[in-house]
Parts: sequence; structure tokens; C-alpha cells
Amino acid sequence: MIKRFAWVFAAAGLAACSAGVLPSAENTPQPNIKRVWMLADFEGFSREQLVAAEARMDWRQLPRVYAYMGCNQLMMEAKQTGGDRMVFSNGTSTRMYCAETIPLEYSFMNYVAGTKSYRIEGHTLILRNDAGKEARFVAQDWD
Repeated sequence: MIKRFAWVFAAAGLAACSAGVLPSAENTPQPNIKRVWMLADFEGFSREQLVAAEARMDWRQLPRVYAYMGCNQLMMEAKQTGGDRMVFSNGTSTRMYCAETIPLEYSFMNYVAGTKSYRIEGHTLILRNDAGKEARFVAQDWD
């Protein structure tokens, strides 16, 4: 009987010690940016246009980022420059002519070239460019 109480007190003591750890910036896992993000809100284009184009960015192979805006494959490098700061460089794409998606592709590449920061809110990735305009993406694997 005494041995049983000793085990109960030992287990309670261990639980009390581990419960005192509070989350902090250092030990709180950061949201997973390495996933495919579907473009959901982009100035000048309706949500229907973005869905029809299957507009997306694939961040799974960081620092390489791939994008698709309905026709060409877009490739670029992403570099985090501290905190929420992000810059894209070395942008290139395939060169197929698709009249219906060229406006979206050009607008998106110009936007990405000026991107300065990002943040993740739940299942939403938000890119902000140097003019303060935001593009919103929803995680592809989120229901």
C-alpha cells in the first residue's frame, strides 16, 4: 500500500514539474510555410478567375518556390531576411502563350518582385508588397 502511494506521489510530482513550462517564442512551433498555398485574394482578379486558373504557390522546397497561375510554371528563390521579412529573387518561367492567363501571370510576377513581408494567420498565408498591398493564400491541405 505504501509503495502504491509512493508511485502516485512521484507521478504527481513529475506532472507538476512539467506543467510549469509556458510557451514562448523560442519553444512555440512556427506555422508550417512549407506547403502548397492556393491564391484566394489578389487585387484585380475575382476569386472565380483565381480558382479557374488553379493559381497557387508551392513552398515545399524552400528556398525554391514554384508558382502556377494557369499556364506557365513560375520559379523563384525566397529568402527570409529577418522576422516577417521576405524577398524573392531569380524569378523565371516557362514561355508558353496563354492569352487568358497572361494578365494574371504578369501581375503576379510583378507583385512577387516587390514583396517585402509575409505572415501566417491560421491556414492563410499573406504576402505584402512594398506598396502595402496584400495577396492572400489558403493552404491547399486545409479543408
